[in-house]
Order: sequence, then C-alpha cells, then structure tokens
Amino acid sequence: MPEIKRYFASTQVSDWTSGSFGAATSAFSASGGSDNSTPTNYIYIFNSSANFTVASGTGKVDVLVVGGGGGGGAAPGTSYHTTAGGGGGGMLETTIDVSSDGGPAGNGVYPVVIGGGGAGGGYPGGLAVAAKGTVSSFDKMDAIGGGYGGSYLATPSQSGPTLMGGAGGSGGGGANYRTYVNKGTGVTGQGNPGGNGNPSNSPGGSGGGGGAGAAGSDSPGGGNGGAGGAGDASPYSGASVVYAGGGGGWGPSSAGAGGPGGGGAAGNPSSPYAEMGGTDGTANRGGGGGAGGAGGTIPDGGGSGGSGIVIVRWSKS
Repeated sequence: MPEIKRYFASTQVSDWTSGSFGAATSAFSASGGSDNSTPTNYIYIFNSSANFTVASGTGKVDVLVVGGGGGGGAAPGTSYHTTAGGGGGGMLETTIDVSSDGGPAGNGVYPVVIGGGGAGGGYPGGLAVAAKGTVSSFDKMDAIGGGYGGSYLATPSQSGPTLMGGAGGSGGGGANYRTYVNKGTGVTGQGNPGGNGNPSNSPGGSGGGGGAGAAGSDSPGGGNGGAGGAGDASPYSGASVVYAGGGGGWGPSSAGAGGPGGGGAAGNPSSPYAEMGGTDGTANRGGGGGAGGAGGTIPDGGGSGGSGIVIVRWSKS
C-alpha cells in the first residue's frame, strides 16, 4: 500500500491547520493610511484618499467616516445683509465585515475617499455662493458633505439674495435680510439642520451651521450671529476626538462661534474690515466654515469647510 505522503509530498501536518489546506482560515491582516495603532487596537487613519487592503483572512472592523464641511456664506458691505455658517460633514460609525476576497474588485482592496471642504462664499472675480462639502466614503458607507451657509449676494445696485442654507450631512445656517428665515436641512443619522436667521432688520443676524451632535443655533436677533452646532465624539483614533462641528453665523454686533469639532468662527465685526473673513473649518475634522463679515463697503468671504476623514480600527485580541 502506498504511503500517504506520496499524495501530499509538498505539505506538512502544520499546513492543514494554517489555512493552506483544509477548512481553516488564515489570521486577519490588513493595512492602509497612517498607522496609529495602540497596545490594544490596530488603527489606520486616512487623511487623504487611498486604499485599505486586507492581505489575508476575514475580520470585523470599526469604521468612522466624516464628510467634508460646507463653506461659510458671504455678503457685500452692509451691516444688515448678514451671512450664515456652513454645516459640518456627515458622520457615520459602524462595524462591518471585510476580507481578502472582498471589496469592489473581490481582491481585498477597499477604496477610501476623503471628501474636501466646500469653498467659502467670496468676491474675487465676482460674487460667489459658498459650496457644499463633498462625500467621504469607505466600502458602501457614504458620509455626505456639509451644506453651504446662506449668503446675501446683492449690492445696492443688484437684486437676488441667496439666503437659504444648503442641505447636507449637516445643514448650513440661514442668512438674514428682512423677512427671510431659512436653515438648511441635515441627513438623518449623519447630522443636524442649521440655525435660522433672524428676520429683524434692526438689525438681525444669521444662523450657525449644523453639527453632527447638535443643530446650529438660530440668531437671537439684535445683530448677533448664531453659534455653530456641536460635532460628535469618536474614540476610533485612539483618543476621544470631536468631529463635524458647524460654522458660526455672522451678525454686526457679534460673530457666532464655531461648533466644537472643527467648526470655524464667523468673522469678527469689531476687526478692521480686511480681517472680517470667516475662519476655515479644521482640516480632517469635517468642520463647517465660518460666515464672512459684511461691514462698511468692503465685502469679506466666508471660511472654507474642513476636509473629512476615515478611520479603521480592530482589536488585537
């Protein structure tokens, strides 16, 4: 009778339990982005678009995806035409299965897309509405970009205000001019709406952009801008970090603060006109841009939204 080893000459018993033979599977191994692992967790952080690659096995991973923040609004030089903060990017957290034969091409490669922040409203080359942030994604998870802040884009010789805050992961705040009250909506499960502008013309104020953890604040009137909504905290980076805060809305009496989580503050109305531009949202936090000022005769642009982020982690145990 022939020896069994004749039919398995190139294998050893150890192979039968290591995944190269039989039903056993190999250990899970994956990488991509920047390695921020701790003694207890593997952690890979993506600040720019790249691939997460599973080299072997199947595993469950925690994934955080934050979209790019929306840009803050802008206005021409008059104290009543106030402008609103941009919304924070959408924020998603979940646990999913990944494998070496998964991903769109079935080869273990999972594309990671990092959304950019939307440009703030501005005036170089002509009046410009603020822009919505763009989508961040991992596998089938899409975190929507934040909505743009409302702008007043009319000068004394023009008409046509663009006051509505844009919809997004979190909505942009609504701008103010006389009777307009119009916040942007957020996406359920990803963010919150912006705040409304105050329609008073004696004077009013504009709303803050929404954040992942709270809606943007309405303007209380009296020339005061609403604060940006707070973002939400995640521990996936290895520490508790707040993401996707809304940008502050502007008023001639006070500038709305940016929401915790990278939201930009509105331009300071007590500053010289050339310094009244809104603050940008924080990069790789998905914060909304702060609203630009509107004092005197010099228009100032809104801040741009901050770019998004993707984090993947799993336990070492």
